[in-house]
Amino acid sequence: MGLSTIPPLTSVCTEFRVGSVQIRVDTVPISPSPAIGEQLTGRSSAGTSLSKRVVNNACTLGCTPTCVNIGPTAPTSGDCSALRTTIQTLATNAQTGAPFPCNLPNQSSCPNFTVAPGFEQTFTLGTCVMAFQNKNPGGGPSVSYCYYLMAGIMPTLSNCITVSGFTGGGCDQTTQIGSKHRIELRHA
Repeated sequence: MGLSTIPPLTSVCTEFRVGSVQIRVDTVPISPSPAIGEQLTGRSSAGTSLSKRVVNNACTLGCTPTCVNIGPTAPTSGDCSALRTTIQTLATNAQTGAPFPCNLPNQSSCPNFTVAPGFEQTFTLGTCVMAFQNKNPGGGPSVSYCYYLMAGIMPTLSNCITVSGFTGGGCDQTTQIGSKHRIELRHA
């Protein structure tokens, strides 16, 4: 009976304070969502040669929102509202000291963070998680995104919970090759 090796899961966690609010930002491997039934395919192992990583800017792309049940409970609206305000503050602070045109509000050419394929970056405050998932297969391009767009889609996804009675919401971009991503609002 042979032993199989499972590559270690890597993650990065940062806790920081924005004003009087402390949030947690994690970058972790994506777990397939049972509500969506979608799995990442085509994950590849590390190559034997070095190559430059492609990064696609998804700030210029829209997404299609859907209400879904993600887990047994929904986040509280107060936590999600506070998280949205915090992400808006991050967007404003990211402009301070940035070169033109990134020092202007809401510049789609100026992403704030990048996520590797098969990973998600999560922003957590209390019961509320806002996640940006790079759904490209392993070996595919990284995807960068903007804080102000994360904050901008939150009211639509929050309505899935407060108005429609779902436990979460997602917003998918699947039409642009190399920029397959999902934005998700769910319980922590």
